[in-house]
Amino acid sequence: NTQPENEKFRAGYATMLYFFGMLQTTMGDAKGAIANGQKSLSIFDSLIAANPNNAKYETDKMSGLVFMRYPLLDEDRTSEAIENARQVISTMEKSVAADPKNSFARRSLGVSYNSLAKCLLQAGDIKGALENHQRSLKIAQELSVADPNNAENRRDTSLTKQFLAEAQAAAGDRETALSNFRESILFLEDELKKDDSNIQIKEDMAACLVEIGKILTAKGDLANAVEHFRRALPFAEDALQKNSSNSRVKARTASHYFEAGKTFAKLAQIENSEKNKTESCNYLNRSFAIWNEMKQTETLSTFNANRPDEVAKALAGCK
Repeated sequence: NTQPENEKFRAGYATMLYFFGMLQTTMGDAKGAIANGQKSLSIFDSLIAANPNNAKYETDKMSGLVFMRYPLLDEDRTSEAIENARQVISTMEKSVAADPKNSFARRSLGVSYNSLAKCLLQAGDIKGALENHQRSLKIAQELSVADPNNAENRRDTSLTKQFLAEAQAAAGDRETALSNFRESILFLEDELKKDDSNIQIKEDMAACLVEIGKILTAKGDLANAVEHFRRALPFAEDALQKNSSNSRVKARTASHYFEAGKTFAKLAQIENSEKNKTESCNYLNRSFAIWNEMKQTETLSTFNANRPDEVAKALAGCK
């Protein structure tokens, strides 16, 4: 190579671009994140072409492809997100085939299957999502059996059951979904006993409880559903308080409030209860406030573009 310094600079610049893109994703600038991510990937592609044996460039490119999933899904560019995820899987499968005993490579492959499944679920390919979450779960469980004291493997197993349950619920397999969500909750409760300030665990707990609430609502078990929402929302609020500028956390919390508001409204109608109606309107108002603020600050993703109107419509019943 005639210009090693220039090459070093370009690799550093490409890495900086994708770190900046990750920050933009968090702040709600998905379009900016995609632009910087694409620039970064294009630099890594040219570096790899000039240095086909440089494993670090290949790894850095994989990191860029992984981060791009979030802004691409935010912009509803699911086919590109799926293509990226498949590229990562193809590379990870080669790594595992070359060194089957490498637990880090196997774990990375498992995480990659989950990423692809998330993209497929958003694209409406429920069958594909289920298959890939199952692949991921198999790897997480095998790694847990091989190394029972490894907390990361236990967390992967729990998280994958949660993701799998979301796909099962989408497929209409409610009972299996409930069972997997409840297993995840047992793990999360144990984690909170060890460290009740872990925000990521609280976010996962809120998501599991809300998903159970949605399934129970669909089954008509509203009294039980509202209890799950009541339990979920303090976890979500705690996470939001600690990540108040994170647009992804905001969007999740606004969605949780909306789901709770709808279920409380149904229960209020059936029981003719003013208390439940007030609670419903309170949650819907909170949901609308978050979505509307994101709309005003232009941090609302394309995927969530219709959310403020959707909640405003539900709020009409509160007038």
